[in-house]
Amino acid sequence: MNNIVKYKEYWAKVEFDSEDCVLHGKIEGISDLVTFECDSVCEVQREFENAVDDYIDYCQRLGKQPEKPCSGTFNVRLPPELHRKCMIKANQQGVSLNKFIGNALEHAMISDGRSKIELHMHMDRIINENDISRIPQNFATYNATNQPSGKLRYTQNGKIS
Repeated sequence: MNNIVKYKEYWAKVEFDSEDCVLHGKIEGISDLVTFECDSVCEVQREFENAVDDYIDYCQRLGKQPEKPCSGTFNVRLPPELHRKCMIKANQQGVSLNKFIGNALEHAMISDGRSKIELHMHMDRIINENDISRIPQNFATYNATNQPSGKLRYTQNGKIS
């Protein structure tokens, strides 16, 4: 089910009001309040587009620049310890904190929030803790678990997903 409508650079979430028997929504991602409503599903996109166009026209008549949703800037509140760890990691990678956080968010969107790194190795013996030093440096912070299939799975905090 998709209840998001898009037009130009704007988007809105459509909701149903059972009390008034109407569909309604508001433009998300801007501080101005721009709403729309209609009686049928067939009218939703048209009413939303009308609301966007009316908003843009109204701003032009006032000599005001219409707000754009998702400007690329937002505040993130983190626990101080996580903030410190991110700063250190960004510094180690030679990138800014903004770039580091952006990369992490992009990775989360690509991986759908799941993080799993697998290193496939042919093994002729069981891997033990002493063998971890042979793991490539970029895997050093991960825990290794020997799998019956001969695959080593490296996961953070020792949890295999």
